[in-house]
Amino acid sequence: MAQYNSIIKKIKQSVAKLSRSIPKSQRKLYEAILEETKRFDTYSDGRIRQTAKNLAVLASIRNKINRLILTDGYKESVKQFAKDFNEIATLQKEYWQEAEGTFKPRTLLKELRKQAIVEVVGKLTEQGIGANVSDRVIDILWSNITSGGSYKDLAKQLRNGLTGKNQQGILERYVKQVAVDSVNQFSAQYTQIVSSDLGLEWFKYDNSDIDTT
Repeated sequence: MAQYNSIIKKIKQSVAKLSRSIPKSQRKLYEAILEETKRFDTYSDGRIRQTAKNLAVLASIRNKINRLILTDGYKESVKQFAKDFNEIATLQKEYWQEAEGTFKPRTLLKELRKQAIVEVVGKLTEQGIGANVSDRVIDILWSNITSGGSYKDLAKQLRNGLTGKNQQGILERYVKQVAVDSVNQFSAQYTQIVSSDLGLEWFKYDNSDIDTT
């Protein structure tokens, strides 16, 4: 008989596979942005000048960030992650068909899968990355320019934010959170719909796994 653990295992594998290359991407993003910021006009004491040139440099960086993140390799990883929703749906179908002989998947489940894929791809590409990653980097740069902050401090903020010195970086944290939430929500919604159709009680576990889970 099909085991529900196989679905959980596939979910974890999908998230891990997508997350694997992100730290390297973050490092490249940090290095590229840091190189761009070297064009900023600064005072002799290292403070950043409040000049039109620096705002123009900022605009140039804004236009480049998404391209730096959304490389062909990254887009391919997102594409493969989206495909995993199909495999998870197949595992769900096999599980319920073996568990309940009367189970027949409704068209609703197919539409649920389509909508889940559209939503997660949107969050992991231009729109989502722009609002949740690119804009946060720009905010760091903007605040340092307008306040006349220290270039040394700016470089440190970028390093901590993008490379995750003491925690996951901005990009890694966002991508992993979206991946975990989206794939688990899809699986839970699928289970909820099937359980309702079969007249079964359904429970959702909302916390992370621990040794005694």
